[in-house]
Amino acid sequence: MAHDVLAAFYNILPVVLAGILFIIVLKKKWLGVLKIPLDLDLRIRNESVFGRNKTWLGLGMMSFGTVFFTAVLSLTSNARTVVPLYDVSVSNLMRAWLVGACYSFGELPNSFIKRRLHIAPGEQANSPAQRLVFKIFDTVDSVIAAGLALFILYDLSLATYMWILILGSGIHAGTDVLMRRISLK
Repeated sequence: MAHDVLAAFYNILPVVLAGILFIIVLKKKWLGVLKIPLDLDLRIRNESVFGRNKTWLGLGMMSFGTVFFTAVLSLTSNARTVVPLYDVSVSNLMRAWLVGACYSFGELPNSFIKRRLHIAPGEQANSPAQRLVFKIFDTVDSVIAAGLALFILYDLSLATYMWILILGSGIHAGTDVLMRRISLK
């Protein structure tokens, strides 16, 4: 079990670090030129498909940030024996890019559903039941997507994948609290 927990932690670490970097970039208002909604050309009846908070900046920061931190951790960590993700080969860095992109893409279905229910970006649903459901999905959607990418691309064990979901969801919930405290959500 300890091996699976450690493997899960090391596998999600590049994504977590990319997410922290993204929070810093948002807070400092860097790269604002990339805060273009992903759905700019995908409007339905002149309504946003995903909302103004799902931007090219987020997709870029999560995908390229995951590549960057995978490369840094590959060069500085002894975890290569535990984590196949830590390899600086071009093919591996492309897989790391896909993991980061999957993290961003994992948020889109939830945002799509919220927009169809006329829940504004960054706002909560009116009913307590909907608030609970969306709070859970907001916490796990991107973790499930990135975790599945890791599971498939790196042939991880099911136990490691389950720990990715547990640790990743806990870390995601913590970063949501941080983002609210620094007025980013």
